[in-house]
Order: sequence, then C-alpha cells, then structure tokens
Amino acid sequence: MKNEMLKSPDTPHNVIIEGRGRISISGVLDVESFDENEIILDTSCGSMFISGEDMRVEKLSIETGDTVVEGHIICIEYNDKKAGKQGFWSKLF
Repeated sequence: MKNEMLKSPDTPHNVIIEGRGRISISGVLDVESFDENEIILDTSCGSMFISGEDMRVEKLSIETGDTVVEGHIICIEYNDKKAGKQGFWSKLF
C-alpha cells in the first residue's frame, strides 16, 4: 500500500552531497529520465536536473521518495514548478 502523503508536493525535500561523488535526495516524486550524464527528477520543490559523468542511480524508492546517485557530480539545477504554470505573456514580460 502506497502512502499518498509521500506523493504530496508538500513532502520534505533534502539533498546531501558527499564530495561530488554521491548525492542523497529525499522528496523525489518521480524520475523523468536518466543516463550517465544527466538525471531529471520531479521533486516536491520542482524539477531537479543533475549533470555529471559516469552517474548511476544506486538507490531508487518512489514509495519513500529517496534516491541515491553516484558518479562525478558537475551541476545541480532546479526548475521551479510555479514558473511552468505562468502564461505566455507572464513569461514574455
């Protein structure tokens, strides 16, 4: 039985980076895509882009929202969910 509270956008989101070689992430709602150079996650704080080299997903539990990635981490970037809900004119101006 899945806990619906863990799938909520209000789920706590934490990131722990260990020496650019390992990243532990909580609050993961879904994995959009991944390969050895880029991982895109949907988190309770928006879309998260992780780029690097030789990356691999060591742990993935959508039920608990926990993910662990290992490899050489180069960049972590967020895309705020609220920005995606703006209309055309809001983005233009």
